[in-house]
Amino acid sequence: MYGLGRGPGDARRAFDQQPIEAAALAEAATRAFEATGDDRWPMLLRATWNWFEGANDVRIALFDPKTGAGYDGLTPTGRNNNRGAESTLAALATLQCLQRVTVAVRSGAIDGD
Repeated sequence: MYGLGRGPGDARRAFDQQPIEAAALAEAATRAFEATGDDRWPMLLRATWNWFEGANDVRIALFDPKTGAGYDGLTPTGRNNNRGAESTLAALATLQCLQRVTVAVRSGAIDGD
């Protein structure tokens, strides 16, 4: 998800970036996939989780797999090392969405019709 800019045609990095924004995209992609079965949505969902794992503008992880905590945000110089409840819930909700869609894809449960 890195390098997306602030809008169409804008290559500047957008900061500060917040985990709740990635979680909102993950939820939207999950719902869109469940409604349509379109392959594009799992790819966007994967990108939102990858953002937590370090595929972001600063290339640093915003999720600690040892503790299950999410970091509070991304700034131009790195991450905010606070690990609050909102950020942790955003990370875990994104991971749950990814797992739900992965299971649906593997089982063929979504046909989009």
